[in-house]
Amino acid sequence: MQCPNCKKEIGDELKFCPECGAPVDRSQPVFNQPQSVKTKKPITKKWWFWVIIAVVVIGIIAAASGGSDETKEQGNTPVVENSLNENNDNENAEVINEPQTEAEPQTVVIYDANNIKISYVENTQNFISNSYRLLVENNSQNNITVSADNIVVNDFSVDGWFYVDVVSGKKTNEDFDIYSTSLSDNGIESVEKLEFTFHIIDSDTYDTIDDSDVVTITFDQ
Repeated sequence: MQCPNCKKEIGDELKFCPECGAPVDRSQPVFNQPQSVKTKKPITKKWWFWVIIAVVVIGIIAAASGGSDETKEQGNTPVVENSLNENNDNENAEVINEPQTEAEPQTVVIYDANNIKISYVENTQNFISNSYRLLVENNSQNNITVSADNIVVNDFSVDGWFYVDVVSGKKTNEDFDIYSTSLSDNGIESVEKLEFTFHIIDSDTYDTIDDSDVVTITFDQ
């Protein structure tokens, strides 16, 4: 038979269980009932575990949301409102995009001979030099090299540089530079008159094509 307390098999003649010491009442029938085993619930089954998880998750979300808002407020990207959006609700509103054109500089021809034409285009100034843009058009049969000599500004001889190669049938823009140090050395604050001559040679044979007369460009002040 089985002990009614610990369910161990014991002899029929015993009055006490040798395992647990419980008395054996032979007047009552003994049933083989499954012994209940008390087990611990896993931590994930505890209600307080999920409360803690929920609090931690809410804290993380709140911190992340606050950080992103602060980043947006401190951002340097401006918000630009497009005025066209206000007109979208008006069915009769029209948007007219007018083309913007940049006026081309007016050129002045300063040399035209031997099928070669040189024009003054514009001038710019920086701390290194005064630059005068010239357009050289070579309509001759020769490849040419054009340089500037005998450079004079406001009746003072100054240092400058102009040198360009132009293939036959082509044209190019090139800057004629008057050095700022040379102007300051001669006490020149602004260029009122620029004088020079062109020296033009055949780039292949180095033969002289022309030494021009003095070219004079005056500037309104």
